[in-house]
Amino acid sequence: MNPEKAPILLFPTHFLGNFVLGLPWVLKVLESHPDALVVLDVRFGPLAAMVLPPQTRTLLFPRSEMAKDKPFFSRLSHYWRFMRAFRGARTDTILDLEGERFT
Repeated sequence: MNPEKAPILLFPTHFLGNFVLGLPWVLKVLESHPDALVVLDVRFGPLAAMVLPPQTRTLLFPRSEMAKDKPFFSRLSHYWRFMRAFRGARTDTILDLEGERFT
């Protein structure tokens, strides 16, 4: 791991239980890399704000805005903004806590 670049923690869970079970690992990584970017589902944003350290950088995946019932160009716009922010993190390390993709 490049010590100059903080890792990105991917936490795209669909389920509250998985979110709660994964929190100890997220907190442990944040102890050693407080500038890491935590990527998580927008549904868990308020909960994350309560349990993660205040200085934690988060990026929320706009799952509700990406629903199939939304207009195509609206979904594309939200996805594009998310990907620009994600790619802007510029890191060599991504830790995927669930091994699934954002869908």
